[in-house]
Amino acid sequence: MCHAPGGRRWFRRNPGVPERWFPRDELDPDSFAFDVLFGHERQSRYAKIEASAWFDRRGAEKFHIFEQSIRSGEETLTILTILDQEMLLEPAR
Repeated sequence: MCHAPGGRRWFRRNPGVPERWFPRDELDPDSFAFDVLFGHERQSRYAKIEASAWFDRRGAEKFHIFEQSIRSGEETLTILTILDQEMLLEPAR
């Protein structure tokens, strides 16, 4: 996904990721991408973070994902990797 100082510009979802995992518009200050976009870092390390930093939905805090970001001009590009297969399962109805 891509963020600029004004918020998220765009994102692409892997077809295997359910639509309920919709990313936040704004970067969470606890995310590594925030430090890349607003700090002096050019890129972040590949690091584990709570899914709730990226997804505003009930239950996100119980999962972890990996994120890695790189700055390109005024934008930050981020790749999120889902670790827990439970995030990819459709909820029971």
